[in-house]
Amino acid sequence: MKKFILPIIFIFFSASLYASTAVIENAKIQRTLLDSEAFGNCMAELSKDINTTGLNCPGRWVSFSCDGTYQARDIAKSMFDSAQMAMALNKKVFVYVDDLKKHNDNCVAYRIDVLRK
Repeated sequence: MKKFILPIIFIFFSASLYASTAVIENAKIQRTLLDSEAFGNCMAELSKDINTTGLNCPGRWVSFSCDGTYQARDIAKSMFDSAQMAMALNKKVFVYVDDLKKHNDNCVAYRIDVLRK
């Protein structure tokens, strides 16, 4: 029985080293993108680099996975709508990103908060 404890503990801790989520705070939405075949169908470009948070995400683009790969399509579409609204109103956002979920190397956002001020 003891022979199996160490490998299980190692697998648990090594997996957690690679699992990474972070929040990009006080960013603005620079551009949005709709694509029928790539990027999970919808994306937004943030005003801040994502990889500075320790995530393995290139550049400033996040996908909302509007194609339904990583979250329900209606939720993803609502998040994308929030990003568009924030861009139109020049509002800051907090975007929560998961670097284990990607579309064409771009990380997926699983939450977006639009700030009032």
